[in-house]
Amino acid sequence: MMKLFRFIYMLSICAPHFLGAQFSPGALSKYHDFLEGTSNCTQCHELGNKALSNGCVDCHSPLKTRIESKTGFHADKDKNCGECHSDHNGLDFEMVYWPKDINDFDHSETGYKLSGKHLELKCNQCHADSLIVGDNIREWAKKYPDKPTLDRTFLGLNKTCNVCHSDIHKKEVSDDCESCHNTSDWKRVVKEFDHNKAKYTLTGKHIEIECAKCHKPHTDWTPSVMQLTGLQYESCIPCHNDTHKEEVSDDCKSCHNTQDWKNVRESFDHTKAKYSLIGSHLNVSCEKCHKPYVEQVPPVLQLSGMKFDLCTSCHEDIHKGTFGQTCESCHTIQKWKENLKPFDHKKTKYPLEWKHSNILCNKCHDVKQGKLPEYDTCLKCHKDEHNGQFINRNDGGDCAYCHSVYGYKPTIFNVTKHNKARLPLDGAHLAVPCIFCHKPYESISGVTSTQFIWDDPKCETCHTDIHRNQFRPRYNNSCDNCHGPISFNKLVFDHQKSEFPLDGKHKKVSCNKCHENENDIAGQFTRYIPVQHRCQDCHTFTGQIR
Repeated sequence: MMKLFRFIYMLSICAPHFLGAQFSPGALSKYHDFLEGTSNCTQCHELGNKALSNGCVDCHSPLKTRIESKTGFHADKDKNCGECHSDHNGLDFEMVYWPKDINDFDHSETGYKLSGKHLELKCNQCHADSLIVGDNIREWAKKYPDKPTLDRTFLGLNKTCNVCHSDIHKKEVSDDCESCHNTSDWKRVVKEFDHNKAKYTLTGKHIEIECAKCHKPHTDWTPSVMQLTGLQYESCIPCHNDTHKEEVSDDCKSCHNTQDWKNVRESFDHTKAKYSLIGSHLNVSCEKCHKPYVEQVPPVLQLSGMKFDLCTSCHEDIHKGTFGQTCESCHTIQKWKENLKPFDHKKTKYPLEWKHSNILCNKCHDVKQGKLPEYDTCLKCHKDEHNGQFINRNDGGDCAYCHSVYGYKPTIFNVTKHNKARLPLDGAHLAVPCIFCHKPYESISGVTSTQFIWDDPKCETCHTDIHRNQFRPRYNNSCDNCHGPISFNKLVFDHQKSEFPLDGKHKKVSCNKCHENENDIAGQFTRYIPVQHRCQDCHTFTGQIR
């Protein structure tokens, strides 16, 4: 009964072939020959249908897994295996159908695109028994020990490079070779490596440095490759020479940066140093204070042992020690010339008052002189406008006797002081303006100034001698013998002391009776000396006056 059932079954699936004058569709390939016999037809075909069933993927379980995961070349195939893999064509028939030549196969359809040197390889150089590591291919192949499964499969390869290539880095880094290498030339690390993902990020000039500058080769490895891990980068010293000879710490980043190691101004925080920079010091170049060690190669700046307790450690004392070493008592760090601190001159030996308080410092304090000005007399600073007229005075011509710091003019010389001079003022002289007597004159040196001192002050110095020098021989032109300071016309002449004393009736005779007017080339004047003083010169013998 069983035999009859099998016959009917085979007849049903093979009926079409009867029309072709054959019962069997043909012998199976050598890879499926173990399925020969009518009892195995349902292994691949559905009952009553020549179409292939799910038996292919059920048997080829590694491929089924890839199809279900949408992975690889078969990811988009609809399980219609017979379109590419037909059988019943004889033992020697190859079941893998290549629409194109295998060498023209587009490998990107597998999910792994070939590039670079990989394009030059033969298929079996990668798809080889020794390189199969995935998809449980080896476990599956054990079911068919007499079949060349591992020699023919294209499955089981891992995309990691170390499946085909030796790990010359000896697990020093991850197996992500593509992070550094490419398929064109693995020796040239031309693929952009993201150093930001490393423990040491490259910035500034470090980005431009060749890898081999920092990653030296392992000399004891064959082949010799660059050391990629275990590098010392906590400080700059392992790669860079300490040009400062341990004068400062190895924290190079406190002064330098990777953009430009010579430009330390933007990197170094001078507020963390023993001497903070403020004011104009912020604009001073480092070399101004930090001189280079000339004997060192390369010459570097001196960074420690600097003297900064006094300004004169760096700056020349233009005052030559006159004011000591405390420059900050007058100057600021902002601008030492312009922004002078308010100086209390009252605390000095010479307080500044009134007009002196508005004078610029350099008017009295000469920088080039390098010493304090002398101030015992005004003439140390001020020009002697009087041309030395008062130099022989007891006070040496002290200007303060006539002038004050309130102003050069008006003078503080008054009548009281004038009365202590050689010519005291009294009478009508008190009402005379100073300029009437003290007029400009030209000295021997040729400088014009106002005259205040005379060698022999006389009335005629200011007044015109209307008497034509009549009194010079006898009285040396001493006007005060006749005139007083109250009024010029009020005479005080004592006739009794003259050569002709008056007595008797003479006392009552008016002056002009004897002293008559005369004329000369200058005009009219009164004759006083000589005059006729004999009796007959004025009287007749009759006793009558002429």
